[in-house]
Amino acid sequence: MPWINNFMFTGAELDHLANTNQLPGGASGVPTGATYDAYGNLIQIYAKAGSSGYPSLNLAYDALGRVVRMVYQETAASVPQVEEYAYGADGLRAWIRTLTGGVLSTIKHKVYNDKRQLVSEYEAQYAP
Repeated sequence: MPWINNFMFTGAELDHLANTNQLPGGASGVPTGATYDAYGNLIQIYAKAGSSGYPSLNLAYDALGRVVRMVYQETAASVPQVEEYAYGADGLRAWIRTLTGGVLSTIKHKVYNDKRQLVSEYEAQYAP
């Protein structure tokens, strides 16, 4: 059974809330935490201290609140993966660039129709 709790805060209680939350372990039993920026955007998910070898995720946003960069690492020993996102004038995600260990590995370009529906995606792989 999943662990779910809903909380509602009002008035003065809001002034005492931190931007970091610790969650009990899920199916893996590893406690995780989440950090949010001042705008409420999720910026980090991490394994609690002492739980090395588990995933981490960091997100960066532009001024419009869109994700522009995601860095994740599957285990403490793995090479970090970076995905960078760019958006077109229409506000839709136009391309995704993936870097593995700081080296470009993939570029995806997205094409949308007039109804803002994704109609095609082109992917180019790079192997140095």
